[in-house]
Amino acid sequence: MELDIATLRARAARLTDRELDVVRIMCDPAFLLEKEMPDELGMSLSTFKTHREHVYETLRVRSRPQLWWVSVLSGLITCPCALLEHGTGPDPT
Repeated sequence: MELDIATLRARAARLTDRELDVVRIMCDPAFLLEKEMPDELGMSLSTFKTHREHVYETLRVRSRPQLWWVSVLSGLITCPCALLEHGTGPDPT
């Protein structure tokens, strides 16, 4: 997979607000099971799956780990480990 940051950001900019909600919840480690996500977002499972498939297609990913990686690189989400690395996250002690 080619990882040109400008291209990733351009693809991410095409997502709707609801698709961004789906991205954020899918990248949230508090939600390990996809079956919990539609309820949290107030949508049906069918609608959730439609948004998920469009997100995957738009960002050209095939899995949640790929979605997480592309989301971090494109700036859709912030990686907590990156915050710690740069001294802007919570104190690990």
